Amino acid sequence: MNERAKLITRGLNMATELKRNVKTLILMYQLCGKQPQKARLHDIVRTIEMIKAIEVQFRQKRYLINQWVTLICRYTSEIVDQIIVKGIN
Repeated sequence: MNERAKLITRGLNMATELKRNVKTLILMYQLCGKQPQKARLHDIVRTIEMIKAIEVQFRQKRYLINQWVTLICRYTSEIVDQIIVKGIN
């Protein structure tokens, strides 16, 4: 259970960071007034498609995601309990 919660949380964090980095890269190209190289543009498009696929999966599988959120909350509460116990001792 803990490993699954860690993997889900890590994956969501990675997807969020990836989305943020792609937006920053695109804005930098716009501010500089330059066009990305052909190879770089291909990577950007592929990354955007991957992010869209992740978002579609989240929209289509709300029930499953709710189970993941419950799992993550349970895992996080266990960690908080452990920290509290260590702080008391």
